This record gives sequence, C-alpha cells and structure tokens, in this order.
Amino acid sequence: MTSIPDFSSDDNLPVAAGLSDVPDLPSGYVSRSDGIWVVSDEDNKVRICGPIAAVALGHTDAGDGWCKCVVFQDRNRELHDLIFPLSMFNDADGKAVLKQLLDRGFWIAGKAGKAVLRLLDEWEPEQRITLFNRHGWLGGDFRSYAMGNGSVLGAYGRTSTAHIDFAVGQSGTLVGWREEVARLCAGNPLAILAVCQALAGPLLRPLGAEGGGFHFHGASSCGKTTLLKLACSVWGDADYRRGWHSTCNAFEPVACMRNDSFLPLDEIGEADAKSAGETAYMLANGLPKTRMTAEGKEQAQARWKIAVLSNGEIPFAQFLGEARKNSKKGMLVRLVDVRVDGRQHGAFDDLHGMPDGGTFVNVLQDGCNACHGHAGPAFVRWLIEMSGWERVKSTFTELRRFYYGELGSARSAQTERVADRFALAALAGELATRAELTGWNKGESLNACREVLVAWRAVQQETVTQPIDEIIMHLRPCIEDPKGCELNETGTTLSAPRGWYDDQFLYLRPETLKSICGDEAKRVAGRLHDAGMLERCKEGLQYKLPRSIDPDRSRAYVIARRATSPRE
Repeated sequence: MTSIPDFSSDDNLPVAAGLSDVPDLPSGYVSRSDGIWVVSDEDNKVRICGPIAAVALGHTDAGDGWCKCVVFQDRNRELHDLIFPLSMFNDADGKAVLKQLLDRGFWIAGKAGKAVLRLLDEWEPEQRITLFNRHGWLGGDFRSYAMGNGSVLGAYGRTSTAHIDFAVGQSGTLVGWREEVARLCAGNPLAILAVCQALAGPLLRPLGAEGGGFHFHGASSCGKTTLLKLACSVWGDADYRRGWHSTCNAFEPVACMRNDSFLPLDEIGEADAKSAGETAYMLANGLPKTRMTAEGKEQAQARWKIAVLSNGEIPFAQFLGEARKNSKKGMLVRLVDVRVDGRQHGAFDDLHGMPDGGTFVNVLQDGCNACHGHAGPAFVRWLIEMSGWERVKSTFTELRRFYYGELGSARSAQTERVADRFALAALAGELATRAELTGWNKGESLNACREVLVAWRAVQQETVTQPIDEIIMHLRPCIEDPKGCELNETGTTLSAPRGWYDDQFLYLRPETLKSICGDEAKRVAGRLHDAGMLERCKEGLQYKLPRSIDPDRSRAYVIARRATSPRE
C-alpha cells in the first residue's frame, strides 16, 4: 500500500477485492474475501471476523495522539473507516474498540472479541499519516486540503478528524455548473462578486489576508437570496447557507467547520441584536472567546479563516444602530455593506435574453439546484497543482494597489481594508477563470469587483460627515455618567486609559473618541467644534493636558458637558 485511501471511492481502497490480501497482516492470520481467519499450528483455520485491515498509524501534527486507522466491511458489505487511539487497546480489555466496530455493523464470531483485539493490537502497518483536528489547509505547505465532508484533496499522508459538515455535497457536474450557473453571472457584477467571495476562502491563509466579507442589503424580493444561493452552489446546495439566528458562541463550531472556506449567512434581521457585531468580529478575526481550564490555564482552541457573505433588508451598520450597538468602523470593515437593489433588474443587469427578472432568477436557481458543489473543490485542486503562491501573492499586491487608487479622496486606513476585500474576491475570480472553471472572460472578475467598490465608495462619500445629532447620541452616556464609562475624575492620582472628566468637560483621549463615535477622531472633533462643544487650543483641536490633570501631559479632546446643540 503506497497511499492513504480515499474512502469515497472503491478504486482507492487498500485492495479493491473486499479487503482481502491486505498488507502487513500479522503472522498466524489469513485474509480472505469473507474476513480474517486464524491459522493453528495444525494448519486448521477458524474465521474470527469480517473483512478488516489496519491501514496506517497516525499522530497529530504536534507529534502526540498516536492512533491506528482501521478500514472494515459491515454486514451489508459497505466500507467504513475508524480511528482508534492506541491507548484504547489497553483500556478495559478493549471493550470500547469492540463496541464501535459492532455498532457499525462489523461481524465478529461468537466469543472471538479478544482474538480480534489481539489481531488489531499486533497489526503494525508501515504507513504513517498526520491527523489534523480541522478542515481546510492541512499544514503550512498548502499541498493538502480537507473538505468539510472529510475527504482530503492533494498530498496523501494527512487526514482530518474534525466534525463532518453534512452541507458539503455535490449534484450534477462542473461543466453543468459552468454552463447553467456561472455563464449567467457574466454581465452581472453582483453575481460575479458573490461567486468570487465564495471562492476566496482558500486564498485567505496562503495570502495572509483577514477573514470577513460582504453584507448584501436591499428591498424584499430584489435578488439577495438568489445571490446567496448562487454563492452556496460553489460548495454545496442551498442548505450550505446558515441563518443569522444564533448566538455568538453557537457560531464557533460553524466557523470551525468552514475553516479556509466559505460561510453564507441568511437574513441579518433574525440575528441576535446584542451580539451581531461581536459575531462579525469573531468570524473575521478567526478567534473564539477565551476559555479557561479548571486549573486556570487558557484552553487551546481551534482558529479559522473564512470568507463571509451575509444578506438582509437593511445595511449591517443600520442594524447595529437600531439595536443600539455602536457601529464601530472595525465592525463595518469586517462585513462591508453592499446595496443590491439599485440595478436594472433588482440585483441583476443582464438577463441573457430572458423576458424578465423573475424568469432569470428562476432559471438561475434551477441551475444552482441541479449543479452544485463542484467549483470549490476543483478550485482547491487547481491551487494545489499550481504550486505558484509567490506569483499569486505578487498579483494580489498589484490588485490591492489598483483598488486603492479607486478610492480617491475616500482613501484611508479603513477604506483600504475594504478595498483589500474586493481585491481578494477579484483575485479568486480571476484565478478560477484561469483554471477554466467559470467560463468568464479574463478581467471580468476584476472589473465587476471594481464596479461594486466604486459604488460603495460613492455611498461613503455621501455619508462621510457624521450628523452632529448622531455624535451627541454616542457621547451622551459619557456626558451623563462619565464614571460609568470608565473615565476618571480630574484631581485623582488614578491612571486614566480612556480619559478624565470634571463638572464642565470631558477630556477624551483620541482613541477613546474614535471608539465611542465609530469614526476618525479628528473628523468627529471637527463636527463638535462646529457645534460649539469642543474647546480648541492654538495648536489645533487637541489640548496638551496640564499636569494637574495628567502628569504625562497627554493630548486629549476637551468636550463641553452642557452644550448639546449646535451654535446659534
């Protein structure tokens, strides 16, 4: 046996003829098509169990967790695989091993349980594999990738022990998907962006890009759900999407299952309003909440990198605002709002000769239902075989610069992060086109993502000046209860990481003002000055505080606590 079997195909089993004539079988046993036989010194043979083989010894990528990988046939002649820790063969006479085999339908002759355990314990296969408790890229060389259904693409010798994602599945063919789905995306920038974002997940880790993505918003029946189904078709059917109706903690196992892949989230209106922003942070950053062991040590937890696509009738920023959650810029660049109901036919522009948008959407959805789950795995295989990540990184750098140039006067550190998302999606689409997966013309993904970015930039320029009433609303808790907002009263000796207050003023550090109002501190301060709420010194909008307030003489914005309306 020269490679780890792919159990989804009979052609890749250790021996195609029913696990007979298996390798590394211990002496004293004979393997036949009907199972394993024990041979006595008198050459008598007794069948002890059905067909079974220990095919490999494995361990984690950290070198521990040694185990034995076993393939066997059940009473219906169906093949299964199980991984047993080596310690299980010595625990309670190996009863747990026998129980798992019997529960899966494996036949063991009466009173032959100990003989089967002895066989498996003595069986020392030569082959070695490395086990990873995650899906996605296995190892840092990006030569092996574990699909959510447990199959591994690329180099052999590695496998995943993570929970199976049953939403990963296939129907139809890749050629059918290209003709019935991808072809209809041509000429429709939002549809192209949806497919590109679905393909972007496997690029995140190799390129060192951050997770997160886009939030499609618009009126009811404009095509948002169709765009999400279209993106789902890259990896599975419509059930591949998940609902927003869940808590932040409940999203952690979902994120682990979609590591290095794609997570579509349906209907932001059903989200837990208290945790939607934190969920966006968590999904994009790839970090679960910190948890401690009983001994007080931090638990080792899985991390992830995922491309996200969300939808809903209202923008993500508006949803957070209505939920009375600060729509901080950090949240909004992790899930970028994209309006989808302002095009010629709802979310679409080119109906490819069909009479109306309804007909087009029905045909597109029928195509997704008939052909799905092929493009994502095919893209990963192509990336593995390509073996040219340095060139891909260089192309990504060029795309980012190009998209930065499209930001114009709106360019800032925050908007550049948004442009990075569009650049990554465009790169995924262009690479998939080069791999002959989409049937699109060269440059079509780049131009589609650019068009949506320019539209997003125009919206930002229209709303770049935050209304003073909104700024005051954000500041009101500090004005009314500064101590409750972690500000320290002037004259105390306590350190004040956020700022100080007295009867007349708030003395806010720049980073505090930015975190409270969700915008650049200088821009907010300018609006406060225009409204008569900011004390201004000769050098500008910031004061260098006297030592009576801060011995280090930090700079802060001095905001009046009594004025709550613009100057007359």
